[in-house]
Amino acid sequence: MKVFLTGIKRLLLTLNLVAWAVPLCYADGGFPIFPNRLILSPSVSYFFSGSQWNTHGIKKKFPFNRKYHSTVENLYAEFGINNRTAVYLNLPFVVNNYTQDINPTSKTVSGPTYLESGVKYYLAKFKKRDYLSIQGGVITSLFTNKSNLGYGQNGGEVYLNFSGPLRVGRMRTYFYLQEGVRKYIGTNAPTQDLYIGTWGISLDKKLTNQLALVVTGIKSWSPDKRFDSAIPIVNRNFLLFGPALAYIHYFSKYSSVTLRGGESLTGVNIGTNMTASLAYTYRIDYGKAKR
Repeated sequence: MKVFLTGIKRLLLTLNLVAWAVPLCYADGGFPIFPNRLILSPSVSYFFSGSQWNTHGIKKKFPFNRKYHSTVENLYAEFGINNRTAVYLNLPFVVNNYTQDINPTSKTVSGPTYLESGVKYYLAKFKKRDYLSIQGGVITSLFTNKSNLGYGQNGGEVYLNFSGPLRVGRMRTYFYLQEGVRKYIGTNAPTQDLYIGTWGISLDKKLTNQLALVVTGIKSWSPDKRFDSAIPIVNRNFLLFGPALAYIHYFSKYSSVTLRGGESLTGVNIGTNMTASLAYTYRIDYGKAKR
């Protein structure tokens, strides 16, 4: 039981990390959405883990042929207040499942995890095309008695975003960089450094089809340094890094779909993961909203 609970901690934090990372790349990224414009991005993601990164960063199989699966249904929304300010909301619902060769052979836990809500403010525009913005918000835990879904602690977050188009020869490309800090509140609450780097390229002149390379990383630390613990909560000290490849298709200027897949490359004190996700992004303009 002790080994099993340690494994589930590593995996669930991996799943919560990817649930955080995926939806934020689907809307307009670091670009302004402008007043009276609403961006909605529902998504579904699937994660699988059959091994773990130990305290020395060595990849090992879970004992007893344990395998972990998770499905995350997520809704991201962003609304433009004026030319510089937007508000955002992010809500995931997670279904975690494990199987193993000994009793109990399977277990499932599900529910909403963390509601993220906040404000994004555009600080500056460079060369009439590159945008620098800052965003900050609150993290509200939506569960209390299901510790296998996360820490169960509230917190806050601050991110710095930088984005713009980028010419590489004749290719039309773009970039999006995000660096942020999350701080949870409570006993042994962790502090986390998170980052996302995206480089995308258009496959046609009308920008209808695009490919993007997305790199995601997170480092977490806490006064609680335990790793092999029987307490069924996610580990608070870990490191995870991995790339993903995304394909984006625009049906029109109002809607698009994104298909994404990736796998962790390295980590410490956390489960490995293979991920696949599908997101639909829809833009609604009210009144005189203009790009």
